[in-house]
Amino acid sequence: MIKNLVQQPLEEIIERVVVKSHNKIHVIPVEKIRYLEAQDDYVMIYTTEGKHLKQATMKYFEKHLDPDDFMR
Repeated sequence: MIKNLVQQPLEEIIERVVVKSHNKIHVIPVEKIRYLEAQDDYVMIYTTEGKHLKQATMKYFEKHLDPDDFMR
């Protein structure tokens, strides 16, 4: 018996992260991200230039960052 395999659609890989902080908007290219740290429903994004707090989950970034460049 042959089963139909339903392929899950791939999530869109992001190229930048937008973070709002103190009435400023920071656009962070993914290549500048060094690592991420979970903080409840937020993620601290450490870059080559500093750190930024983003309201998102690690699961979101796990699905949207290139798995060849990032791992959990």
